[in-house]
Amino acid sequence: MPGKTNGYEGESVFRLSESQLARLKRWMLEIDTKLATNQSETGKLFYGKNKLSPRIIRLIRESIERGEPAPYYGASGGAYEYSFVPTSIGTVIKVKNVVSGDIIDLSEYEDW
Repeated sequence: MPGKTNGYEGESVFRLSESQLARLKRWMLEIDTKLATNQSETGKLFYGKNKLSPRIIRLIRESIERGEPAPYYGASGGAYEYSFVPTSIGTVIKVKNVVSGDIIDLSEYEDW
């Protein structure tokens, strides 16, 4: 059976290179900073929706001050969608922030 299964039947594993991971982390910091700042200033979940509790707002502000912005994405989190599309010449890798709609393409087309 092709591919590494890590002991689980039918499991697929996708990996990011160090450069892809570094780009992803920088991009996520930018997006999370924008969203956390908006929440901190408006006191609302996202773009005029539900109000956040004073405790959540305080935690968001503290995260910004620490340089680790952490917007509140709801009880379950799940702020980012990862898409891995294998093709015959390489894998297309995209990540989307589900709140802002921003997308980063991490595909390394130059290596195809």
